[in-house]
Amino acid sequence: MEFNEFKEQFTEDVKQGLADAGIDAKISINTVEKMNETYEAMTVTPEGSNVGVNVNMEKFFEAYENGTPYEDVVDKAVNVIEGGFANQPSRNGDCRFYCYFYNDAYDCICAGTGGRSPGVHL
Repeated sequence: MEFNEFKEQFTEDVKQGLADAGIDAKISINTVEKMNETYEAMTVTPEGSNVGVNVNMEKFFEAYENGTPYEDVVDKAVNVIEGGFANQPSRNGDCRFYCYFYNDAYDCICAGTGGRSPGVHL
């Protein structure tokens, strides 16, 4: 199977795997450009959310090409996506997740609020 065919079938099968796990999600394919790499990504966003998970489709295709059974590749992708959803920060105004990476933002926005941002909901 060539990459374009894999991409289409993989997207359908991951969506079905998520549905089987009780997750209704929107899936889009896009090109991700980072400083030292560019890759085809599957962006999976749960219904009702603005925050999604990106997975590098080229890495999953590489695993398939290297002999991992297709069904195992799909199962791994579904597990990775479910894990990404489980580890997303809540949207209850708790900015500690963001401030872990951006200490200045924590000092400016969250100081004296016990980690909750006053009037700012991330």
